[in-house]
Amino acid sequence: MTLEKIEAERARLETRILKLEPELRQAQADLSDLAIAERVLNRLADAEAAPRRGRPRREISKLDKEPGNAAPPTAPTEGSLAEAVLKVVAAHELGATRESIANALAANGMKVRPNHLGISLTRHFRAGRLVERDGRWFHPDFAPPLQKADLPVNYGDAPTYIIGDTTRDIAASAASEPAPPAPLAADAAE
Repeated sequence: MTLEKIEAERARLETRILKLEPELRQAQADLSDLAIAERVLNRLADAEAAPRRGRPRREISKLDKEPGNAAPPTAPTEGSLAEAVLKVVAAHELGATRESIANALAANGMKVRPNHLGISLTRHFRAGRLVERDGRWFHPDFAPPLQKADLPVNYGDAPTYIIGDTTRDIAASAASEPAPPAPLAADAAE
């Protein structure tokens, strides 16, 4: 072989390599995708073979498939729970208890869990949109005024609270508590 033939063969092989490089990259990408798919399928097969945790699946009977046995569709509620609570409380001029709020929401198609209702009432209370007096919730504009029994009064060293018609001094009541019993004679002799 001559030097020219060797150079021509080298050039031909280099052009062939350049043409095959994109195919090689594509084949490597396809191989990588197949390896990923294989790992996913292996995980799914392991998950299906493992025992299920939680409740077993409910079998759908023929009765469930009949149109007359389906649960009635619930009407979508307008707005959020927060807005609905404010509307219900505003509608009760004499104040609304938690139970009356929950019943009014249920009558409007919004079933509310007690803890969710409590959270909503607490958020409105903290934001100043609702006021609570004696277990009843009011709009701040319609709330009855605070009575003296609700406010602490400070007389001297210890605060005194007015409860109904009686006044109770905390320091005096603590001093009037009975003293602990004296030790018995048998305990003192030891």
